[in-house]
Amino acid sequence: MSNKANKRVKGKKISRDFSRAPTPSYNNAIHHLIGSEAWKLTDEELKAPNIRNRDPLPHAGWRVYVRPVPGGPSLTDWLKRVTFTLHETFANPVRSVESVNPVTGGFELQETAYGGFQIIVKVYFQQYATEKQQQRQHYLLLEPYVGDADPERALHERERLWKAGGGICRSETVEVIEFNEPTELLFDALTSNTQWDYLQAKSKGKGRAGYSVADNEDRIVGEPPANAEPGSLWSKEHEDALVETLRKMGDQCDEQLKKTLERSLELNQANGQMKEGAAIDEKLLALYESLPPKKK
Repeated sequence: MSNKANKRVKGKKISRDFSRAPTPSYNNAIHHLIGSEAWKLTDEELKAPNIRNRDPLPHAGWRVYVRPVPGGPSLTDWLKRVTFTLHETFANPVRSVESVNPVTGGFELQETAYGGFQIIVKVYFQQYATEKQQQRQHYLLLEPYVGDADPERALHERERLWKAGGGICRSETVEVIEFNEPTELLFDALTSNTQWDYLQAKSKGKGRAGYSVADNEDRIVGEPPANAEPGSLWSKEHEDALVETLRKMGDQCDEQLKKTLERSLELNQANGQMKEGAAIDEKLLALYESLPPKKK
């Protein structure tokens, strides 16, 4: 093995902008998406032998994946394979994926199911990274989540979300992996301009929802686009809305905390007064007991 695979790059960090050369500094922050997509199976699909003979009968198709963020660098420069651990009722529940989808650049697994469940996602790094595998979790949603609304309203809201998503229920989270003082080989891979070659190849395909380098040259890796794709919440618009919601909830929490502290102060004062009263009672009792007994 090359010496570069054993030597560490001290005091370096990589911040990427895919239209220019990376800037060296201390840590390497790697952004990627862990998510899933689900859709309703058609009547024809339900008649397929590999589906109709299953018990219980699945009603949804789904795909779980680890993908680059939109406009981000390739995963294969640092990621070797991904293992998805499904529910124990699946045949061969531990599935290993070592090749990427050329359209999305992600490690993906497709299946069918009748209910949602927790998926364990393990990512294994390239050998020259000399890093231990890491584990994440992802919950598979087979239909849009609408909360605890009344049944009729929930039905309409769920149908609205299905339509808004183009018949796809998508659930994604952005994950970050940091390589602290990576090996020289990994450092070279993470600073290579070839990480974005797959974007150029993907943008040439007709009908593919690809991201070209030119279209994203003003974006920072890991930064969401201004507007979301159909069925996705990965956008600056939704991020700003979420931040505003969290701010309002924070204000409400602060107000409730203020009321709680005021009430606590009142109770402490009342408790203090009760203790003072108890002390007076004890003194009166002691005084009473010290009095000589009455003569009969």
